[in-house]
Order: sequence, then structure tokens, then C-alpha cells
Amino acid sequence: MNVGVIELYSLQKIDSELDKLQRKYAAFDRGASEKVDLEQKQAIAASSEAESNRITTELHDAELEVVSVRAKSKEFHTKLYSGSVTNFKELQSMEHEVEALNRQAEKLDLKIVDLKASLALALGAAKLALTDVNAATEAYEKKLRIFKANERVLKVEAQRLMAERTKVTSSMDPILLKTYDT
Repeated sequence: MNVGVIELYSLQKIDSELDKLQRKYAAFDRGASEKVDLEQKQAIAASSEAESNRITTELHDAELEVVSVRAKSKEFHTKLYSGSVTNFKELQSMEHEVEALNRQAEKLDLKIVDLKASLALALGAAKLALTDVNAATEAYEKKLRIFKANERVLKVEAQRLMAERTKVTSSMDPILLKTYDT
């Protein structure tokens, strides 16, 4: 049998194995779906965190406002009953002002209660979202580890095949090799 044909057959077997390795590599799951899932969960977690921060800020503002309103009400109340104001219309105006400030304080108290409930829900959602992000991160990293392990195995095999190919092609007739490659 012709030596050139045997060498070509050996080269063809090696190239076929290299093609199989390339197809295997292309078919490996690189964790694309897990990455998309992770990014979506990170966006949800960021949104939940932003919402809880917004509610916290609004709650803090409402608490400061109620303290301010109560201080004003107390100030008017003190003036009203201290005896320093003697004009009836001014006393009546101050009473109305105290009543208005007390109503405003009651509304703010209700708002604070609602905000505290909303904050509890938002913090719960943020905690749940963070748990989801951690699970998605773990799943994505696991896929990447598997991919990299498989990639290393394939690279070692490809290097072995390339060395074998070089060994086979080094002893081949250059014209025959050029014809084969073409």
C-alpha cells in the first residue's frame, strides 16, 4: 500500500477528531441563560433596594416633619395658656392654629404608620431579591466552573492531537499535504 495514502488516512483521522472537539466545544453550555437570569435578578434586587431607600427617606422626612409640627403646636399652646396674649381674636386664631397643627400631626402619624408597613414589605422584598441573586450567582458560577473544566480537557486533547498532526505532517510529502489542505 502507498505510504502517502496511509499518512493521508492518519491525518484525516486526526483532523476528524479535531473537528469533533470543535463541535463539542461549540456545544458546551457557557451559562448564558444563567447569566441572563442573574442579571434580571440583580436588576430586581437593585430596584427593591432603591424602593426601600426611597421609603426610608420618606419615612425619615415624615418623622422630622411631625416633630416640627408638634413643636409648633406646643409653642402655640404655651403662648395660648401663658397669659401673654390677651386679644380675643388672636387667642381664637391661635386655638385654630393649634387644632390645624394637631390635625396635620395626626395625618403625619397615619402616614408614618403606612410608611413603616410599606418599608417592612420593601425590606422583605429586598431580602428575598438578594437571596435570589445569591442563588443565581451560585448557579452561574457552577456553570462556568463546569465549562472551564470541560474546556481544559478539550484543550489538552486538542494540543495532543495538534502535536500528533504535526508529527504526521512533518514526514509527509509537501505537495501531497498542500493538496490535502486545499
